[in-house]
Amino acid sequence: MNTDALWFVKPGRVELRPVELPEPGPEDVILDVRVCGVCQFDVHIFAGNERFNYPTAGGHESVGVVAEVGRSVTRVRPGDPVAISGGGSPHFARRMVRRQSCLHRLPDGIQRFEHWLVEPVSCAVNGIECTGIAANDRVAVIGCGFMGLLLVQGLRHTTAREIVAADLDAERLALAKDFGAQRTYSLSDPAQLEAFKASKGDRGYDVVFEAAGAQKALDLATSLVRMAGKLNIFGLHWGATTFDGFAWHMMGLHVLNVSPMFNPRMGEVFAATPALMARGQYELSRLVSHVAPAEQAQSLFETAAARQDKYMKGAVRFS
Repeated sequence: MNTDALWFVKPGRVELRPVELPEPGPEDVILDVRVCGVCQFDVHIFAGNERFNYPTAGGHESVGVVAEVGRSVTRVRPGDPVAISGGGSPHFARRMVRRQSCLHRLPDGIQRFEHWLVEPVSCAVNGIECTGIAANDRVAVIGCGFMGLLLVQGLRHTTAREIVAADLDAERLALAKDFGAQRTYSLSDPAQLEAFKASKGDRGYDVVFEAAGAQKALDLATSLVRMAGKLNIFGLHWGATTFDGFAWHMMGLHVLNVSPMFNPRMGEVFAATPALMARGQYELSRLVSHVAPAEQAQSLFETAAARQDKYMKGAVRFS
């Protein structure tokens, strides 16, 4: 059985190519992929990075509909909308074969599957859960891109006393305010940057999420967290990153690197996330900025890599 899948054929180039799917077994499900979200990880592959060999397939944020089920499948039925976890065959594909244990039921009647990208939301849920927000904590989020804004959405449902957000972009800061941040600071305004630094007071923030994946953001986060506070390096740093080991040691910081691999219970977190989205704790309608059919993926990735046209989050549509 063959399908079309999106391949990164070389830096700066993607194209659809045929892929042979494995023969499904009794516990397997054949899925029609509706959309697959474009992670910043995928954008880095597209842009070119020495960590990858080309050509390579990608994608890990797919949502689809059950087409066929094996004779031993009990969790889902044909026609069910599902989010798909785990690796295996490419997620940027029209069809997939997955074990039923990798499928997580979504509500019926979904019109915009790009608003149900469970995988990145589960990463934000995991980031907050593994950080352990305590009652009365003051929390700062540095970086209000797609993932940073998911953190803000989730933090408003914790016991945090105060949530503040900082970013370079005014529109993203406005979204952070709408999503629950009590105060925001523009990092592109020197006066506001100084005000942000001063806002830590004598004690500092109890928790700081560095969600930008940038050296300056990490340095700023280090300067804002309190003695024995929690510094969550949530953003992915691609290149060499430095830190003030003396400051981290003398301040007794709890430094967390919360990726999905951080939590051995990540599968449970993923499974719990659709219900949180259904309750409205996380909503993506204002965050997914660009959706394109698979045949136009080249243009979508070019826009994402160049950060043009107010790009925040993309998704590739397959059907």
